[in-house]
Amino acid sequence: MAAAASSTSQPGGTANGTTVLSGGQENVAAGGVASGAIISRGGEQLVAGTTVSTLVSGGGVDIMSGGVTSNMRVSGGTDQIFNGGIASSTTVLSGGSEVVFSGGRAVGTGVVGGVEQVLSGGVATSETVLGGGQLVISSGGTISGATIGGPRGAVMEIMSGGLTGAPPITFTGAATLDLDDSVHFSGTLNMFTNGNFLDLKDIAFNSATMLAFSQTSPTSGTLTVSGGGATANILLLGQYTTARFNKQSDGQGGTFVTTTVTSAGTSDLAAAVVNTNHG
Repeated sequence: MAAAASSTSQPGGTANGTTVLSGGQENVAAGGVASGAIISRGGEQLVAGTTVSTLVSGGGVDIMSGGVTSNMRVSGGTDQIFNGGIASSTTVLSGGSEVVFSGGRAVGTGVVGGVEQVLSGGVATSETVLGGGQLVISSGGTISGATIGGPRGAVMEIMSGGLTGAPPITFTGAATLDLDDSVHFSGTLNMFTNGNFLDLKDIAFNSATMLAFSQTSPTSGTLTVSGGGATANILLLGQYTTARFNKQSDGQGGTFVTTTVTSAGTSDLAAAVVNTNHG
């Protein structure tokens, strides 16, 4: 079914396979269900009910209060999650974007070459970024658990004032985590290994920049980086030693941190213990 102008899924009603063309609109009212819709360039879907498996192909989807989407694919278009809206298991492909506004929630989004931005008051949970994708947590936005990395790399940026929940940020391949305000970063990093970059944008890099790691428990420790009068203390899960970290300029006044560890550093602590016992 094609909607050149508009179509509405009424409360209790169901729409299947609607194609919304340029200038058209599908309105999924509270209590209504839409499945398998295609939102073409210039088309729009307004969601206050439930949608499943929408394909956003250059168009736009607005998820309003009470609206719930699942398994949406965004390619060359945008989905926007407003106050009271929830998007679950969305895939944001190259050329696509997802924006989480205040009161909106994204759960399990996979950013595969596209961009996801969480604005002030928005919350993203259990996100995955890979294939050249980018996730940006703006001031006042919250990320609660993320997995970043892949063959083509991934970038996650937590801007000054961005918030983190208890679940860690886990590296699973080539990835860069940009921390605009690393001094106040309170999150936890997991599986930080060779091929990953930690960009501490507020830590000035120069000859006096200091880096140290303290193994505070068998399973975690604190990475301390200081420069330009600022100090960041970042909790890392795993086992490391100071000697296995490197620091360099990020080319923009901040400090890149990398590691030569390839498996969360478990062998490094063992070596340190042996050296201590036999030194």
